[in-house]
Amino acid sequence: MKTIITFCVAIFLLSSISSMDVSVTPLEQYAPAVYDSQYPTEITLSIKNNGVSEEFSIYSLVGFDIIPDKIFLYQGQEKNITFKIIPLNNLRGDGFYSFEYFIKGGDGEERNTILLKVMKLSDFFDIWADKINLSSNSFKIHIKNKERISFDDLKVSFHSLFFDKSERISISPFGEEEISIELNKNRMNQILAGFYTMKVSFELGGVKDIKEIPIEFKESKEIISNISKKGFFIQRIKIEKENKGNTLLESIITEKKNILAALFTTTTVEPDVKKIKGFYVYYLWKRNLKPSEKLEILITTNWFYPIFIVLLVLALVYFIINYSRKDVLLLKKVKFGKTKKGNFALKVSLVVKARKDIKNLRVVDKFPSVLKLHHKFGVEEPSHVDEKRRVIEWNFEEMKKGEAKVLSYILYSNVKVIGKFALPLARAYYEKNSGKSEEEKSNRAFLVYE
Repeated sequence: MKTIITFCVAIFLLSSISSMDVSVTPLEQYAPAVYDSQYPTEITLSIKNNGVSEEFSIYSLVGFDIIPDKIFLYQGQEKNITFKIIPLNNLRGDGFYSFEYFIKGGDGEERNTILLKVMKLSDFFDIWADKINLSSNSFKIHIKNKERISFDDLKVSFHSLFFDKSERISISPFGEEEISIELNKNRMNQILAGFYTMKVSFELGGVKDIKEIPIEFKESKEIISNISKKGFFIQRIKIEKENKGNTLLESIITEKKNILAALFTTTTVEPDVKKIKGFYVYYLWKRNLKPSEKLEILITTNWFYPIFIVLLVLALVYFIINYSRKDVLLLKKVKFGKTKKGNFALKVSLVVKARKDIKNLRVVDKFPSVLKLHHKFGVEEPSHVDEKRRVIEWNFEEMKKGEAKVLSYILYSNVKVIGKFALPLARAYYEKNSGKSEEEKSNRAFLVYE
């Protein structure tokens, strides 16, 4: 009898559980979830109470918290309720994953499943960047959330040749964020146009992921030229060409000079081509310039060189003409020697040569006070010696054209002499056949004694 009663109670309870009438319809196919994390996700369910009014509990036994965990529905009431699903452990393995949950009321419970789509953090986003122009100071990066999930305090870092930047953003389901990036102009000026890779790093609650996207550096071709000229006698032409673009560009500099100017022209960079055509010399420089690279040529024409040469020639001509007009040539020579006692001695020789007939020739020479005169002379004895005034004088009534005489004397010192001697100039006084008096000076004689 007791067995029959127990069986009847069990039948009653089972019929009571199965009699709970709740309809559940997911409004989304799945709930997106972040791989290897416990970041919460959401799903919206449409729940209808087909039974009596009561409170229902929602729970899972397989590692998920569901919030809210209690709802109240009147009899016949239908609600769209968004539930937050919190994994109690890091989700492993990307792809679709379903878990079981229960809706429990006073009369029984309803068993259902929720489908999760587990994705790597970077796969939640579409990322693209504006094209970078060489003239730009900034550009924009666009981030679009592809799923029905919100992200709060998401750290996004961008790394490329052009910039480095990190920023924290919050992005709503299917939302889009626009991030402005300041460009590093110093870097840009060294980079060639083309496509480059930008690394985008995501960080959310300890989860990190990286995504690479291409960015385009638009081509820009520009060469700036600058020419400056200055100077008169020393003419300087400075030619500069700088690649202000971001491609490899060929730069050509040309210049021409007349043949005379070319003789006195120098360049800081050897020309690639130098050729003569007609009365001109043509110069050409050719270089492939990288971005921000310069080609700088300084062309210098020094007109002091030809002026110096002309003055030198004029001076030489003047000397030749003046030399050819001289009536008398007077040359002074000094030779070092020693006396019999080993004392310092100098032999001074004066060579007198008449280039025309002259008369009343008087040759006068002086000697330094530190030296004494030795009264031993050459072939021609002096006419007068004044040792106080240190003057020696030779007199000749006449000399014929082409005639030459050598006048010599010896100087000595009992004291050791060291240093450089500059002997006084000798002078020749004479009369031309016309009766006009003239004077001729000798060269200055030097002697170094150590």
